Amino acid sequence: MTMYKDINSCILIPSLSETELKRLRQEIQSFCDQWISDASLTNKLPDWINNLSLGSRDINGSLLSEKKRLVILLYIFVEMKNFLLTLGFYTFRKHEAEKTLQKMVEQVSCETVLNVQQDDRHRPLIEQFNKAFPSVKLPSYIQKKTAEEKQQHIQWLRRWLARPHFSLYKEYYNRIGSPEEKEEARTYAINSLALQISHPPTRRTLFQILTYHKEFDLGFTLLRRHQLDPLLQSIEEKNFVQEMSAQRPELTLPLYMQWIESLVEKKTTKHYKVAASFLSGLKENMFILNQEKNWSLFLSLLKSKYKSYKAFNEELKKYG
Repeated sequence: MTMYKDINSCILIPSLSETELKRLRQEIQSFCDQWISDASLTNKLPDWINNLSLGSRDINGSLLSEKKRLVILLYIFVEMKNFLLTLGFYTFRKHEAEKTLQKMVEQVSCETVLNVQQDDRHRPLIEQFNKAFPSVKLPSYIQKKTAEEKQQHIQWLRRWLARPHFSLYKEYYNRIGSPEEKEEARTYAINSLALQISHPPTRRTLFQILTYHKEFDLGFTLLRRHQLDPLLQSIEEKNFVQEMSAQRPELTLPLYMQWIESLVEKKTTKHYKVAASFLSGLKENMFILNQEKNWSLFLSLLKSKYKSYKAFNEELKKYG
């Protein structure tokens, strides 16, 4: 029931024609298909990128300026992540991909990075790259903060963690002017709260922050790793799932399937009705993603597996 689709990026590279861009996407998809089953290709990733053919040029060729090479490099990794996420295999290659990417961008000059960042034509790409790889640091002319400023920033975060509250975090985050400090605050808050996810108030604050920053991939992972009876989900978790459903419907499918089965196993009318509500969400998102066949298959499997559950089968009749 894995969903497959072609890479279909809305980002364009001004220096490449549509034909070259299409060829580049096809090569990215082909490499990812092989990389999924052959981890040893990680060692060949830099060479593969440098040797990519772009018409009469290649990424490592003299006909491409350093600026264009950087733009194409960022584009490749954004598309690779999107494609691997679509297939559900990104987490298995995440460490290798980001480690390789960090090494490759470190070879680019600060001047080139700044040139690309200040070029409005590449703003959509830079925004998607920063969102896709927040832990990867591009070379930059970073002004050193004084030790006192740095210490004040860290002390505030530590005090906040003693009694974390979303509104205080949001207010502080919006006051921060430095992108580096914003990233540090976001990472510190999420990582620290995730370590205490078993504590209900902390869990609620964590999912508020995840919703605020649209950290749907991480939230999805946490929901699967730290499961709760769906009836016990807080309003903050429900809001997160609702927002994820609106913006990243593909991530909700395995969650809804998992929750539906766990609820049905409880064998109570209350649990059946909640399971039915998730069925409605599952159907809606599967149809949005053109997965009507998978919906029919899942519904058929449910009917077969729980055919002796009469009350639940009454709920299923509403879906055909």
